[in-house]
Amino acid sequence: MTTTLITDPNTLQCWTSHRETDCRTALVRGLKEYLEQATFSDPALSQRLKLAKVLARWAEPEDTAKFPSAAVYTQEAGIYDDDDFTSEPIELEDDYVIRLCSELVQPVILDVYCTDDPQRMSFAMMLEDLFEPVDWMSGFRLMLPHYFGIHAEYLKLSIDYVDNEENAQKRWRLAQFQLEARVSQVRFIGKVPKFQPKAQVYVKS
Repeated sequence: MTTTLITDPNTLQCWTSHRETDCRTALVRGLKEYLEQATFSDPALSQRLKLAKVLARWAEPEDTAKFPSAAVYTQEAGIYDDDDFTSEPIELEDDYVIRLCSELVQPVILDVYCTDDPQRMSFAMMLEDLFEPVDWMSGFRLMLPHYFGIHAEYLKLSIDYVDNEENAQKRWRLAQFQLEARVSQVRFIGKVPKFQPKAQVYVKS
């Protein structure tokens, strides 16, 4: 199961005991998988847009051989925010228990590598729409099956066209987005046996 965009504000959290990553990696992987699924078409465009490759790390020169490609990564430390955060155990259907500890707020960077200015503009337009997919919230919400099935939220912060001599020589046209991602840190407690009361009947002779 892969990351899923949540389009209904009433979608309930479906907790699981499945965890493959830490909080920070869960946020980066979630955005990567969301972008891998994305396609975009517009009446003004003659083609459907789709990223050829998306990496969940800083892109190396050899990584950008396929265009258009993208890299999702972090450069700043994430902050664990526990203000007004209540930690309560959550019982799952399989008798496992997890606990919410705090919320991680993580700045995330997305680099999109294109081959010319029109392509870069088209993908920037595509991403602006992808980052505002619903009308009931700013940003977007993803379900992360690789991290307890938790819901994470993303908000776009800035965009920049990064043009310099090195990129020009390589025929790279780079668009860079910065986002703020949020997800609750979850601690896996384990399997807790349920209390099963037993009745004893005494017969008075």
